[in-house]
Formats: sequence, structure tokens, C-alpha cells
Amino acid sequence: MDDIVEEFLLEKLDKEIDGAREAEKKKPPTCNKLISIHEECQKLRDLIAGKKPATGAAVKETRREKLYYLLNLIEEWHELINNQPRALLSVDQIPSKLKQVRKELEDATDSHSEFKQPSSPEVYRWSCHAMSLAKTRGFEDKLMIMERLLLNKGSKAIGIVGVAGVGKTALSQQAYNYQPVQEHFLLRIWLCLSKQQKELMPAELSFEDRLKMMLSCLGFEDQVIQKVAEKKLLEVAVRRHLSRGRYLIVLDDVWTVKDNGKDVVVEKEIQSLFSFLTDPHLSRYDGAIIVSSRSPELEQMVGAKNMHWLLPLADDESCWDICTDSIKEDGTHPPQNLEKLKGNIVKNCDGLPLMAKMLGKIAHHELKNPS
Repeated sequence: MDDIVEEFLLEKLDKEIDGAREAEKKKPPTCNKLISIHEECQKLRDLIAGKKPATGAAVKETRREKLYYLLNLIEEWHELINNQPRALLSVDQIPSKLKQVRKELEDATDSHSEFKQPSSPEVYRWSCHAMSLAKTRGFEDKLMIMERLLLNKGSKAIGIVGVAGVGKTALSQQAYNYQPVQEHFLLRIWLCLSKQQKELMPAELSFEDRLKMMLSCLGFEDQVIQKVAEKKLLEVAVRRHLSRGRYLIVLDDVWTVKDNGKDVVVEKEIQSLFSFLTDPHLSRYDGAIIVSSRSPELEQMVGAKNMHWLLPLADDESCWDICTDSIKEDGTHPPQNLEKLKGNIVKNCDGLPLMAKMLGKIAHHELKNPS
């Protein structure tokens, strides 16, 4: 299964590199400073694929991490070239990140040209408000509940908690992009607070950094934002613009940390951000905040009455639909012999939409390339 996943990621990276190559041809003059990413990614992709096959799980995990990371960097490059405010990296950071990947690949080999075991494997992840082309099935009733909670008059906080892959981000995306919700909220901001973002950032993100990200989402130019250094001025700027009308803010993938090595709590910087956004000075403007997390400790921040547990899908057909939809994302139709794997896929996904999607892509790849 590991080899199949790796082959799938390499195939996906090939498509993304081709897409970056085509986007490069249409790059607007304003993006002249942005490097051509496809050539270096191709070299790094070949470097990963050319490594001597290894049997260790940790070694394979390292290769896969680098593939995930390159896919994320290309996505960031597209955000920058399209001048999207949600881009996490700056123009100058892309080359340094590519150099970092190359150095790690070259340094992380032993005398047998295999990857060394990583000290702490991470999967690089972030989210944005854009929904996948594949629908997340089985969420219709949950979306109606979200609509009712969001459109009720008055300020509100909604905590969505569940295990990894259960669809917290997908549900938040559906609510964020739902037409009645868009019409109700004049301002909408999406912030991914995943701890994996630390791998992409030059330093730990502070409360002030989060406020700057919000200003970027509100349309402020980077040059203007960087000139505002004082915390008080940043707070005033954010508060002033949120006071223009009803607003919706999504804080996706909030993580917890140990406090003095004992209690598990939400990170202090995120608690400060939440406290600022729920301050009475802002709450009177009829705003709403969606906070998603894997951690039950989120209750400490949003309150027990605002906690909503997202459970795995109980409907096998919804899981199967997610599986087949994931294949259609690539513009192909599910092969007829995929049906014979339906029982195993539905059983092994455990009602988790993300797992159903991944198993669908892996099964499709395996059927297309039988050993």
C-alpha cells in the first residue's frame, strides 16, 4: 500500500508540475519577481523518485513527506501568481523553501543512498476556504444545522470537534461557501491555524502575525500591513473593518499544547485571538466564528454549549459516493471493476470522508497499474 501511495503522489506531482509550467506561460507582468517553480520541482521530484528503494516505514514516510511538501509549495506558488490574499508564503520565500528541500534530500542519505529515518515525521497541511471539486456527501443535515446556527441573530461561536479525517474542514468550507451564508455575512475570513504551518513559516506566528493575516484577507496590501508594527494599531485596524457589517471568521484546525507539561490547553496565541474576536466591542456587530479542532479541550475556549461533535458517516453509500467522486476530480470515470472493491473500501474507511477519498484514489491507481 505504501508503494501505491508514493506512486500516486508522484503521478499527482507530475500533473501539478505540468500545470505550473502552463501557468508560467500566462504569468502576468506583475509577477515577474516570482520564480519559475516547475523546473526545480521536476529536479526534486526526480531526486526523490531516483532514491534506492527502502523497506523501512520511516524511510518511506520521509519520501512521502517531501512529495506532500512539494505539492503544497506549488499550490502556494499558484496562490501568489493569482494574487490571492490567503497565500502563506511571500515571493522571496519560495526559492528558499525549495533550496531547503534540496538540502534535506541531499543530506538525508546514508552510504546506501537511502533516506535516514526522520526524527519526527510530519504531514504538511493547510486549508483554505475553497472547496474540493468532489462533494463531501452525507453532510446535508449538518449543513442545515450550521446555517441555522450562523444566521441566528447575535454574536456566536461554533466549535466543531472530531477525529482526523471526519470532515471538520469540509463542513466548515461548505458552510463558508453556502449561498445564504455568503449573502448574510458582508465579510468572511478563513484562517488555517494548523500546527503543520510552522514548517512553512520563518518563525513562530504571534498574535500580531494573525492580525496581519486577517488584514491581508480583508484586502490590505502587504506593504501597508508591514508598516503597522504596534499591536494596538493592528487591533484598531481589524476592529474598524470588521465593524463595517456582519462578519464570519473560520479558525480551522486549532491545536492544543501541554501547559507546564501537565494540562492540555489551546495555544495562548490562539486563545488571545479568539478573545479579541469575541470581545464585546466586536460582538455587537453580529459576527460569527467557526472553530474546528480535533481536541475536546476546545471546550475551554468556546464553551460547552457551543461545542458540536462531528461523528463518522453512518451511511455506507455516502462513503462510496465520496470514493467515486474523488476519481472524477481528475476528469476520469471510475473503472467498472472498482465496484468489486466497494465492500472493502467502505469497511476500511471507517466512515471518514478523507479516508474514503484517499482509498478511492489509491484503488483507482492500483486498477490502472496492476502489478
